[in-house]
Amino acid sequence: MHGSGRSPWGPALLTAVLLLMTGAGVFAPAAGAAGEPVELIPRTVLFGNPDRTAVQLSPDGRWLSFMAPLDGVLNVWVAPVDAPDDAVPVTKDQGRGIFGYLWTLVPDRLLYVQDRDGDENWRVYSVDVATGQVTDLTPFEGVQAQLLSASPEQPEIVLILLNDRVPFYHDVYAVNVVTGERTLVYQNNEGFLLSGSPRWSCSPRASATIAPSKAGRF
Repeated sequence: MHGSGRSPWGPALLTAVLLLMTGAGVFAPAAGAAGEPVELIPRTVLFGNPDRTAVQLSPDGRWLSFMAPLDGVLNVWVAPVDAPDDAVPVTKDQGRGIFGYLWTLVPDRLLYVQDRDGDENWRVYSVDVATGQVTDLTPFEGVQAQLLSASPEQPEIVLILLNDRVPFYHDVYAVNVVTGERTLVYQNNEGFLLSGSPRWSCSPRASATIAPSKAGRF
């Protein structure tokens, strides 16, 4: 019968083949040189948190950062570049952990993203690593934020996508990573899936004007 989704082997034949393969050692546990069973790799080694990951150097070369567990949860740690053993956590997440972070071009300032209990409504946070002050750059309930791009012409500004106006479309905002001030740059009425690195300028003559191509990219 076409399209039934059943195995071409009957249950009795399948069972007999599996028994034969097991007897032949095809599915038997691995054995060491002396015939002793090989110790399995612990699941925590394969699927647990790394000791340290996502190591980065700040743009000014003063800070070394990485992600490491804090009470079993991945968080961002920062240390002076000449004293890595003095690292301290600059995030204190106790849930799913921090999924990513990056340094800005503003001294002592990094960004990280985080949702709440897996709802994927990501928020973008700004951290002053010198003082420990954290600023929520996208403090909206039920809104998903995505980091898009930055410009060396105005290092305190980043482009962030927000679907605060229409849940299905992300508009582009220029956000100050220090003050949290937001300015609408592009209202996405066309429903473009915005991605990539948009060509934009912070000069007064450009007026922060950007426009997507026919392919939906800037």
